[in-house]
Amino acid sequence: ANSAVLVWEKVTGASQYRVQRLSNGTWGTIAYPTANSYRATGLTAGTEYAYRVLASMDGTTWGSASEAVYVTPFSVVSTTSISEISETPSDEFEGEEVTTI
Repeated sequence: ANSAVLVWEKVTGASQYRVQRLSNGTWGTIAYPTANSYRATGLTAGTEYAYRVLASMDGTTWGSASEAVYVTPFSVVSTTSISEISETPSDEFEGEEVTTI
């Protein structure tokens, strides 16, 4: 599943935050984190999502919403299989212990 990590500046004295996502023209609350970050999961690659955050000092009264931020998760377009990685240590690690897995 695709995800996006939202991080915002801490609000001094805030005990809780409210993360909202725009859906069909309406802001809906999706989480109440106590930290100044949130991982949005289950997103569709290539789809734009809008988020905003509100802060509360007491968990009941909410301040003004932040400006909206727009996130578009993307899919991994290429991968490297583990068998394609060289087993030979490079000169970059000369003199260091290197464990080959």
